[in-house]
Amino acid sequence: MKTVYFLERRTISTLELISCANEEMISILLELPAKSHINFLKFDPIKEIGGINHFRSAQVSSNYHISREKDIFTLIESGYKVVNGRLYNQIESLRKTQLN
Repeated sequence: MKTVYFLERRTISTLELISCANEEMISILLELPAKSHINFLKFDPIKEIGGINHFRSAQVSSNYHISREKDIFTLIESGYKVVNGRLYNQIESLRKTQLN
């Protein structure tokens, strides 16, 4: 668990990405409108990241409840996947563009 830095969980219309820093987790949640043509379960971020125009997003920071490694293990056990940070960084940039 010490080498895990990013997690993700997807549904058809939501994408949650978590950055697992040393002291806290930073979670970004994207939610698509009901009539969106994008399906996050089939989403290829490299090809489709520019196609996301209308979405709701939230970012939340939280401290670890038990310990970094135990909390990450719990998230993985509940369905989160270990990923690299590329999509997290792309979504963070996309959020900043939308907020401006």
